Amino acid sequence: MGNGAPREYGNAGNGNRDNYPPTAEIGTEMGINSGGGDEKQEDLLYKAGMPNAKPMPTPLTSSLKFSSHGGEPFSKPALYRSLVGGLRYATITRPEISYAVNKVSQFMHCPLETHWKAAKQILRYLARTVHHDLRFQKSKDCRLYRFCDSDWGSDVDDRKSTSEFCVYLGLNLVSWSNRKQPVVFKSSTEAEYRSLAAGLTEII
Repeated sequence: MGNGAPREYGNAGNGNRDNYPPTAEIGTEMGINSGGGDEKQEDLLYKAGMPNAKPMPTPLTSSLKFSSHGGEPFSKPALYRSLVGGLRYATITRPEISYAVNKVSQFMHCPLETHWKAAKQILRYLARTVHHDLRFQKSKDCRLYRFCDSDWGSDVDDRKSTSEFCVYLGLNLVSWSNRKQPVVFKSSTEAEYRSLAAGLTEII
């Protein structure tokens, strides 16, 4: 992560395309403050009525457990779905919020007040880190590095796990995933191995 613009874009001898930032070619921003495309992070804050939101240091409190039951329904479900949809789009260039966004995305059909509070915490985190971006830099290291983890049985409703992995090419993050597993794992070891297998499949 970082901020600021890169000093150059490729070699001038490769044609006119190198006179423009890579953003125009691959749809994501390299070395430029990112805002998640059309749904910019600032726009999400304004849509939620939080232009002056109090910044938060983390996108989600790790001890929180979410459920579809036992809470008061959020009065504006359409707003919730719109904002969470924008947050999902923002993960294209803000992978560190993927886990938190995955959690709040599971309640799009009938959000509760607790889910809305969690979504607002993600927005407050973005308010603190709005100038962070995903950067790609030159590196002589062409090795692939994979990191994976699993949150075993984290869903209190169905006891399904959440698996995540990220893949680096040298110093650059090139792929990441965070998803709820379709089946219940009998142990944390099985959940970890499934996460490991998903990351390995991505590399292959």
